[in-house]
Amino acid sequence: MDDIIVFQEKKYLCKWVDINGEEYLIADETLEDDLLTKECNYVSDEAKAIDEEIFFYVPPMIITDRKADIGLYVENGSVHYTADLDSIGTTASVFPKGANTFKTVSS
Repeated sequence: MDDIIVFQEKKYLCKWVDINGEEYLIADETLEDDLLTKECNYVSDEAKAIDEEIFFYVPPMIITDRKADIGLYVENGSVHYTADLDSIGTTASVFPKGANTFKTVSS
C-alpha cells in the first residue's frame, strides 16, 4: 500500500520499500525540492522532521513503479532508467552503469 505525505497542503506519494531485508521510506524527489530552500536549508522544522524519515528520493516517474523496481533503482545507486510512459503501466529498462546487458521490468 502506498502512503501519502502532506506538506504545506500538497500531497506527495511515498512507499515503504524492502531493500536488503529492511523496510525504508522512499519518496518523490519533488517533496525534497519543497522541503529545502535553494541554499539547501530546511524551510521549517516540520520539513526537517519529514526529511529525516525519508531514506531516499526518486524521480516522480519511478515512485509510481512496483516496490521491487524502486528497490532495484535505489540499490543500484547510479542506474540508467528509461520508461515508456505512453503504454498502460510502466515498462522500464534498468541496468547498472556500464553494463552490456539490461533487464526489462514491467509493472
